[in-house]
Amino acid sequence: MNSVLWALADALDIVPTPPDARVAAMLTGWWSRPRLIGCAALRKDSTAPWFVCAPDPTVLCGACAAERHKTERRCMFCHAEVAPTDEVAVIHEMKNATVVVLGRTHQTCQEEK
Repeated sequence: MNSVLWALADALDIVPTPPDARVAAMLTGWWSRPRLIGCAALRKDSTAPWFVCAPDPTVLCGACAAERHKTERRCMFCHAEVAPTDEVAVIHEMKNATVVVLGRTHQTCQEEK
């Protein structure tokens, strides 16, 4: 099933190009889940870029994702709460900026590769 999703994503030119194996594994898990459209703006304009505030897989418009990112304090890798003094911000664009993943991670989780 996952290979079918990746083939479809490749045909649509939105296959992730992750910077390392851990981000690749996280995105593979995310990509295999059903998409949940989380805001009215994105429901109106299906061609708009998708934004995701990891680890939540809900797809949002850019404005809603920016608001959600302010309150989402979970690490995108271990899902535990991240203290502001220990956080590393992560922004990952998939091909052509069609999907943008925003997130936070612990410094130690970021360094594990």
